Amino acid sequence: MAELRHVPAHAGVEDVVRLEDETERLRGLDYRAGGGASRDAAVACARHHDRFLEADLTDAVRARLLVALADLHNLAAWTCFDTGRPEVASRHWERALALATEAGHRDLEANVHYRVGRLRLHHCRWREALERFTRGLAAARRSGSRRAVALLHANQAWEVRLPPGA
Repeated sequence: MAELRHVPAHAGVEDVVRLEDETERLRGLDYRAGGGASRDAAVACARHHDRFLEADLTDAVRARLLVALADLHNLAAWTCFDTGRPEVASRHWERALALATEAGHRDLEANVHYRVGRLRLHHCRWREALERFTRGLAAARRSGSRRAVALLHANQAWEVRLPPGA
């Protein structure tokens, strides 16, 4: 992971670009080696870069930072889920959802709802999963992402497979 420096009084687009690059590096490591290879770095990076919201930011930089942080928390959550830490994953997904919502990034909101729904399915919490997929579908429709709509519809179909009384 890139060296974690202090939070500057002012942050610019170059800081956000470094964060986006680091997130992509960590995502690539996750793809190649699994969540355990990148979890600690992703969690530490998210914790550190959340503090950048306290810096002096232009509106444009803040908007891009919100999306970059939401994406990083989404990745950190996935790596936590992948390594058997669902409570920590849930906290990161809630943070990602708040940031994506504030940024107005509906496609990312839909993706976070999808992932939380998958966590709920994994733990046999069928109704909660369906609720998350439904909320994600609403965000996906607002985003205009046909891919996200299809993904969420496919996951809603799990409800059909629920055991009686679930």
